[in-house]
Amino acid sequence: MYAAFGGFFFLTALPSQVVAGFSPLEAGSPLLPTAAPLPFPARSGALAAGTGRASR
Repeated sequence: MYAAFGGFFFLTALPSQVVAGFSPLEAGSPLLPTAAPLPFPARSGALAAGTGRASR
């Protein structure tokens, strides 16, 4: 699963760098809200369950 996310982030940021000419920081920073919960899966799951938006 983490390999798939890594591939997604790489393949999403790469065209921004090549085509639009963004720096790596500019290309990767919009992906940060998606990538931020990845190192903390249990905490992210508890947070989602606590807000009532997780499907059970």
